[in-house]
Parts: sequence; C-alpha cells; structure tokens
Amino acid sequence: MKEKLRFAKEDPFIRVKNSYKEIFNFLNLNSLYSYNNDFLFKKAVSYKNALNFPDGFTISKFLSIKQQRGPSFMARFLNGENSKEFLHFFIGLSKKDLPKLAKFTSIPLNQIRSFNPSFIKGKEFSIEERIKIIKEVNKFNTDYLWICVGHPKQEILGFQIFDQINVKKIFNVGAALDFLLKRKKESPLFFRKIGLEWLYLGFTNPKRTLKKIRNSLLALTYLNLVNKSK
Repeated sequence: MKEKLRFAKEDPFIRVKNSYKEIFNFLNLNSLYSYNNDFLFKKAVSYKNALNFPDGFTISKFLSIKQQRGPSFMARFLNGENSKEFLHFFIGLSKKDLPKLAKFTSIPLNQIRSFNPSFIKGKEFSIEERIKIIKEVNKFNTDYLWICVGHPKQEILGFQIFDQINVKKIFNVGAALDFLLKRKKESPLFFRKIGLEWLYLGFTNPKRTLKKIRNSLLALTYLNLVNKSK
C-alpha cells in the first residue's frame, strides 16, 4: 500500500504560535503530482516536522477542510502587528528588494535579510550553496525563514537544511513573494473562489503554466494518495 500524503486540518495562524520548530508547506494538485513521481519531494513533505496545508481548491474540497493559500498566509502574516517582533529571512529575494519588502509589510528594514541563490535547472541546490544559506540564516539569528524559490526546490531545500538552522518556523510559499511585491499579477478573487486559479494563470502566463496544468490534471487520478482520516 502506498504511503498517504497527510494534511494539517488546523489553521496555520494558530499553529505558528506554538514553540515547535516546523516546516509549513502549502500544497496543491501539482504538488500531489510530484508526491507520486518524485521520491525526494515525497520524502521532504512526509518529514516528521513538516506540516502540509491544502493550498489547492480541489484538495481542500476533497478533504472538506479550509483552503490555506500560501500567498494569502504570507501577506496576512507579514502585515500583522506581531511580525514586527521577529527577524525574517527570505530565500529567493535580492538585497536591493529589501526596502520594497519593508514598504509592503509592517516589518522594519533592520529586521529582514535575504539570500538569492544561483538559478538551478534541477531540484536540488548544491551542498556549497546550502552551506552558504545555513551560515547566513544562523548569523542573522533568524526567527522565521521564508523560502520562495518555487516547487519542488523549496520543499526539498527546507527539508535538507532543517537540522542545521536555528529558526522557529520555515515557510515554503513559492510565488507568494512575487505577488506581494507586485512582480507578478495574482489571479482575481473570483477565480480563486471557484477553484480556477490555474485557468487564469494559464491564460496570463501559458509558457510557465501549461506543464503545471497538465501535471495537475494528471494528479486528479492521484487523489487516493491523500489521507482523509480524521
């Protein structure tokens, strides 16, 4: 019997308040496709300290639990009053964009740092690059680490560096940073509410989205891999 992909049923805003070091993953049908076809990604999201939240409309409906979108979580969390009390580190953000991020959030500039890793075509950053990230994150005494390098690289990276970094939480949020900084246009609320966010993105950015749409449609046949136990 194949191992089931587990999802957290609680609100991430409640869970983030606990004292446990954890990874927050926001997964959709494209993630489910990777879970079925990529062993390293499956290992990352099945990790004992990883919490998976249903970013996708279809999975949330299948589980009958509230959808938890990564971009929505990030925007709300970073604009919350409590965020000012902590140090935030962003992987996938250039240093020149730090003032812009401070402007769009409630986080003072001196409480945010970033590291923009080299672009890779594969899914794993080199050991050398991971060592650089670990050193930078720990040197800043980071509270919250935000990994924004896209699926499945971010989930794999968070899993691989988990034991070497001293943080409260790791958040893998993909394109959320691009939406927050207005570098990419987020799908309108109407499309999100009816579960057709992928369709809107397919029309607006077909070159990057068609493969994800194909994988997501194939993943509809993998819903039996989602754990529905209460």
